[in-house]
Amino acid sequence: MDQVVILGAGRIGRRIAELLQPRAAVVLVDHDTDKLDLAQSAGLVVAPLPPGASRVALRQVLAGAAAMIVVDPFLPAPDLAALCAEAGCHYLDLLESDDSAREVARAAANAPAGLRIAPGCGLAPGFVTALLADEIARSPASAEITAYVGVLPLKPANRLGYANIWGIQGLMQEYTRPVVTLREGALAQDAPLSGLETVVLGGIELEAFATAGSIDALARRHAGDLRGLGFKTLRYPGHRDYMLFLLDDMGLRHQLHRLSSLLMTALPATEADRVMIALRTVSAPGARPRWGIWHHLAAPGPDGQLRSAMATLAAAHVVAMWDYLRTTPEAGPVLMAGDVPLACLQASPAFALLAPEPPIHSASA
Repeated sequence: MDQVVILGAGRIGRRIAELLQPRAAVVLVDHDTDKLDLAQSAGLVVAPLPPGASRVALRQVLAGAAAMIVVDPFLPAPDLAALCAEAGCHYLDLLESDDSAREVARAAANAPAGLRIAPGCGLAPGFVTALLADEIARSPASAEITAYVGVLPLKPANRLGYANIWGIQGLMQEYTRPVVTLREGALAQDAPLSGLETVVLGGIELEAFATAGSIDALARRHAGDLRGLGFKTLRYPGHRDYMLFLLDDMGLRHQLHRLSSLLMTALPATEADRVMIALRTVSAPGARPRWGIWHHLAAPGPDGQLRSAMATLAAAHVVAMWDYLRTTPEAGPVLMAGDVPLACLQASPAFALLAPEPPIHSASA
């Protein structure tokens, strides 16, 4: 049985372990004793890391492992990929930084034959990228495709309409860095939080605006052979204006560490979430839009405890990627987000959780 090391014992790390545990020997690694206690109480195998997560300690953990899945990078991600190359184990991560993904890919240059490096295997980049790649493959070069993605609490409980569901640090990058897009077939940049629009999906009114980091690699790959490609985040109405107030009126754009700390402290943590994903495709200028909509809700696990929809989707995609890597010897050494077609992930038991074949729905915009 393969041993898989999961770096990060939070909700996503534990969800990955649950999906893998029947088929792999899983070890959850973290320096947070509270997270490790939660994992251990759920019957998962844990290994504590000393504060500071030294390379020596990680080398010991990786001895004999077939793969490491990085949820929380206690060291820079390229260093972790290099450690995997030294240990002879595959590397997968759920990180949201395009810069990190490209640096991680360079670690494959020194990796042994047969080793795979796969950054960006979570939700977006990750599952959503695979959905977009599939849609691009079925669309003409004249198409404009926009992905709309929202990870939201089931019910908005504050003026931001938001909760501490996924990493706040990643949220800061999405809201403040330039947005890579394709416009008239060429790479372009938009301002973060720009392009505000209202959409109604599944009877729920939401606002959508441009955010960074989810489709950068896909946009670079299809520059010149696709007319348009964009990404927008979905939130409950009013969220963007309150964020602009914090970033600009309160001057926190230049003190993101303070804003991160504020949100981490003030926003409630919840497992009761929903993930809304929609792809809008206009096959040619003036054509009627075609929409594909996915709506995932938090659901109880076998123990009756609620499982976050976001954690389930992210975990299911990275597990499907791991199943693909271990059963596909011809796979290349570096697999960026969107490189593996959805059809190639279908053999994984985790694939059913992704439900990637929805009917086409109409949606108001």
